[in-house]
Amino acid sequence: MQNELRERTKTFAKEVVLLCRQLPENREGKVIGYQLLKSATSIAANYREASRARSEAEFIAKLGIVESEADETMLWLEMIDEMEITRKEKMKELIRENDEIIAMIVSSIRTVKNKIKSAELRIPNSTIPISQSKNPKSKIVESSRAPEPVGLYPHARRVGNLLFLSGVGPRERGTKKIPGVELDGKGRILSYDIETQCHSVFKNVRAILEDAGSDWNQIVDVTVFLTNMKKDFQTYNRVYAEYFKDNRPCRTTVEVNALPTPIAIELKVIATIE
Repeated sequence: MQNELRERTKTFAKEVVLLCRQLPENREGKVIGYQLLKSATSIAANYREASRARSEAEFIAKLGIVESEADETMLWLEMIDEMEITRKEKMKELIRENDEIIAMIVSSIRTVKNKIKSAELRIPNSTIPISQSKNPKSKIVESSRAPEPVGLYPHARRVGNLLFLSGVGPRERGTKKIPGVELDGKGRILSYDIETQCHSVFKNVRAILEDAGSDWNQIVDVTVFLTNMKKDFQTYNRVYAEYFKDNRPCRTTVEVNALPTPIAIELKVIATIE
């Protein structure tokens, strides 16, 4: 995991260097380019230092710097994208990669903190942490990043070493906006982009997994619901392959007439958890 992320942050920094070379030579381009170059390269440099940390506390501190630099990098990338200074396709790739790096860093910080907390809360002469001994059978998980449930159910529930996610779609938390969906005044779908929805739903699944203490590579089973199999399967299948090229869980894809909100895709996921 550390070696993989070290290479990803370095590759990301190199891509940003190439992007900065394409920015206009006017005052605005130079200012934004300098700030972006500084923060993006700092991500790689500080993660490299974090991987050589001498203690868990030092590791968490360094990762905190990486997270901060990645957040700043996201600001400059979004500005360049919104101002259409350079190719939009490339900007979307960089923004998505930066978003995934942030998610992985946040997950790493949480994992180490939980490890420290569990060690501090162990019962004398026992290997069972107090946090797990209270209710070893089942535990509800609520994510602060995933969209709010539309009914009386949690984002996920842990049972033993398995994590069961409720159905999740591409909606965004705290807003009625649905990525890739255009609605009329009555909330009916005018048009939608299945690829954008796929990226958004995978982002939501990742957030729930990480907030629960699991991660993407621990997914073992996926059920996918599409509202238009004939039109959307090919695109969804291609995007799915991008996300699951290293982890190949079992998968079932079914077509449904409609979903509870005006979306075209929903996922039901099962993952393992330590």
